[in-house]
Amino acid sequence: MNRLLTNLKEKNQTKPKGGLYHKTQVNLTYNFNKIENSKLAEVQTRYIFETHTIDLKGLEAVLVDDIVKKFHRILKTGTSDATKERIKYFYADLVDENFVK
Repeated sequence: MNRLLTNLKEKNQTKPKGGLYHKTQVNLTYNFNKIENSKLAEVQTRYIFETHTIDLKGLEAVLVDDIVKKFHRILKTGTSDATKERIKYFYADLVDENFVK
C-alpha cells in the first residue's frame, strides 16, 4: 500500500492524464458521488477532471474544484493503509465541506 501511495503522490506533482493516478482520482470521485445518489455517469466524472467542466443537461451543478481539492488533500495526508475508518473520515469530510452548506 505504501508503494501505491508514494506513486500517487508523485503523480500528483505532474498531474498526468490517464494512468493509475487519473483512474484512482476518477473512481474515488465517481463512488463518492454515487453514495450521494448522484446521477453522474463515470464518463461525466472523468470529464470533470479532464476539462474542469461538465455538461449536466439539466441536473444539479457539481462543485468541481472542491472535489478536485479534496482528492489532493487525501493524497497529501495519506500515510497509512486505506482502512474502513479512514475512508469514512474522508467521505464525511467531503460531505461536510461541499454538500452541507
